[in-house]
Amino acid sequence: MTDQVVHTFIRFKAYKEELFCSFVYAHNRYTHRRRLWDNLGLHNQLVRNRPWCVLGDFNSALNLEDKVEGSSIIDIAMREFKECVDANELVDINRSGLQFTWSQKPRGLDGTLRKIDRIMANLRFLDSFAGAHAVFQPYRVSDHSLAILHIPTICKFKPRPFKFSNILVQNSRFKQQVQDSWCTSVSGFHMFKVVSKLKALKKPFRSMLFREENIHEKVTKLRHELDVVQRALDLDPFNVDLREEEACYLNAFNEAVLKEECFLKQKAKVEWLQVGDSNSAYFHKVVKSRKARSRIDLICDGNGVQLVDDQVPNAFVSYFTSFLGQEGPILPLDDSDLFTSTLDHTVALYMVRDVMAREASAWFDKWCSVGPLSLIVSSRDIHRAGFSSNSLVRDIIS
Repeated sequence: MTDQVVHTFIRFKAYKEELFCSFVYAHNRYTHRRRLWDNLGLHNQLVRNRPWCVLGDFNSALNLEDKVEGSSIIDIAMREFKECVDANELVDINRSGLQFTWSQKPRGLDGTLRKIDRIMANLRFLDSFAGAHAVFQPYRVSDHSLAILHIPTICKFKPRPFKFSNILVQNSRFKQQVQDSWCTSVSGFHMFKVVSKLKALKKPFRSMLFREENIHEKVTKLRHELDVVQRALDLDPFNVDLREEEACYLNAFNEAVLKEECFLKQKAKVEWLQVGDSNSAYFHKVVKSRKARSRIDLICDGNGVQLVDDQVPNAFVSYFTSFLGQEGPILPLDDSDLFTSTLDHTVALYMVRDVMAREASAWFDKWCSVGPLSLIVSSRDIHRAGFSSNSLVRDIIS
């Protein structure tokens, strides 16, 4: 504990979970806050790979969008704060409520609004306490917003939706499986046939992915076996069997690593990195961070009532059912004034009459400047093409 941070350790006895929690009240001057950043770095070494959250008043904005006035460049205080957050691998917990958490009671254009209060956590916290979210409430008579961290005590199991994994394309049975399912006979409209055949592929694709086993464990196992063979080869470099065994393990390990990277790249949705860069650790962190940010743990309905946990999906269903899932009144179409300008019946029949040979010949034998061609081709275009205004239409078309 220091004058700027209080470190605590929380144990949930009922669920056998533990949590490190650091409460921050940073100094007003950025030079004095450097002791706080150093202290958080040392505490991170104590926490290691266990859940840790850091919350409180940091007295500094982290990003440019955290303030509504001032310079548009990152100053020293923001840069040092950003370096501390990145070094300790902290991310903002999903939040709702106010964006700006500190106010100097703005009147007219003289007030100040900034986000200097935050609730952050490491990736292990996001794994252990899925669904945790922060709520920043109005500051009322205070100059700081009230920050509340909600930690769900029970996480109910929910079946995962089907997601196609790109590594299945590399499977030797992939094309044959798609062809077999696509050749099945399905009755109905064309779109219904397509959807039905796609749904029929879910089960075989799940089986193919299950046969791939745990990709991460497979990479770890092959890495260990490759190490053992290479150590044995180092002791007996002229052993032909060990050389062939090492080549087999190396080939299998490289294939497994590429599959793992392809799998993580798809989950992380990082498109600017090429396969083969071996960024597995980075992909793991991006996947966890994206998964935590994409959760919706709190929502307000049309009446302003906050809904959490199992009420969130029901709120979405109720909202869309209100105007998409109900039958509305059907009014007859009044087409009396739909087309106000119409041709006389005699004129309309004249426009679709058969064209006689002499009429077509007369049109082809007229000058370009006076014939129907002048309506669609300008005189400039005729001269550019090497013809004159007295040229016949027949000459230009031929």
